[in-house]
Amino acid sequence: MTMTFILGVMADKIPRTGNIPLLGIYIIINLVIMLIAIAIVTAITELRKWASPKLRKKKTALRAQLESFLGRPLEYTSAIILELMTCANFLVMVGFWFEDDS
Repeated sequence: MTMTFILGVMADKIPRTGNIPLLGIYIIINLVIMLIAIAIVTAITELRKWASPKLRKKKTALRAQLESFLGRPLEYTSAIILELMTCANFLVMVGFWFEDDS
């Protein structure tokens, strides 16, 4: 919600040009990353609801590994990937900013 507010304020303050401002692109990409995060959290929750009862019925070594992977490792892997996407977005924006100063 904050990003949308900033984008609205920015649209009012920045003069109209033919190009989208770099800050606007950064904010839009951050909003897309947040939508991806929401989709991942929802998918993980639904996957756990679906897989947990099925995995509890079977008593194999693979079951234990899958059940443990559906816990913290999946959450941490998703969080790291999303943070890397956010950092990459920021570094690209800063790279364009330094490129314009040269």
